[in-house]
Amino acid sequence: MNSLERENLPAGCIITPLSPSDCVKMIGDISSGKRPSSASKDESWLLAHCDDGVVWGHAEPDNERLHLSWEAFAGISPAIKTERLQSLRLFCHNAEILIWKAENEFRGRLLMDAPVSDESMKPLRRSVCLLGTRVVSTSKGFSLLEDKNGSRHAPPLNVTFCDRPGEAGRINILDYFSKDDESGKIRISASRLSSLEQGDDR
Repeated sequence: MNSLERENLPAGCIITPLSPSDCVKMIGDISSGKRPSSASKDESWLLAHCDDGVVWGHAEPDNERLHLSWEAFAGISPAIKTERLQSLRLFCHNAEILIWKAENEFRGRLLMDAPVSDESMKPLRRSVCLLGTRVVSTSKGFSLLEDKNGSRHAPPLNVTFCDRPGEAGRINILDYFSKDDESGKIRISASRLSSLEQGDDR
């Protein structure tokens, strides 16, 4: 039994597995700058980790065009290639597509929000600060950020200034809970990215 078939599924969401062929098709759409047809039409963000770097993306509401960070900062942000892709997340306020490389194939899942009546089981939001303490440049709606170790990435934000961690922006995350029927213990059993948020740059 895999993690999507177990009992005590997380409350507040519906998880649908994606076949390897679905994953490959979505990767092809995304790498060509197109929002997959099965993805939410809401404002969406992409975060992909590749062997040769990080790729960010952004799509406006009801627009199939997915703008990618390599278009603004080629050489820093790589183009997405199946042979170098580790994982990607295409996310919005109410859903996320997650695709990851597993041995010789890609696997994935679609997680969509669903109503939950038990207050104690409602998803909780937390935030993670974006890497970066210096704005190197801005281009085409992306900002090239660098940390003190020289690591760089280009999220789809218009950051004018930052000199400390978290000032450029943050990623919002939702944690979903499940309850063990025997012990009654509640634990986090699924998590997803939900939005990218501008920081309080000065």
